[in-house]
Amino acid sequence: MVKELEPLKIDCTVRLMRGVRCTAPKKHAPRAIRNLKAQAQKVMLTKDVRIDPQLNEAVWTKGVNHLPNKIRVRFNRKRNEDEDATERFYTVVELVECTNFKGLNTEVVNEDN
Repeated sequence: MVKELEPLKIDCTVRLMRGVRCTAPKKHAPRAIRNLKAQAQKVMLTKDVRIDPQLNEAVWTKGVNHLPNKIRVRFNRKRNEDEDATERFYTVVELVECTNFKGLNTEVVNEDN
């Protein structure tokens, strides 16, 4: 029996440098974006993943070679309103501003907030 998907928001911390180890420095930022998309697909069980422009700018702030070590993101699974869409849900990956990563765990965000 397969569980039906519902709209959901999850906040988690992603270590960007872990995913770009053993790659050429000129490919660090594009590889980090690909890794973010892959993690969103795995966590939210959707194939259609969209990166928020603010998150893209945050990854590219130090240039293509040097990435921020960690970044806090929100995976937001939404219902697809397009009639022609093959997938019923899509995921938007958004940046969550934070100054300190200490003690932050993966948590489900309530719809009330």
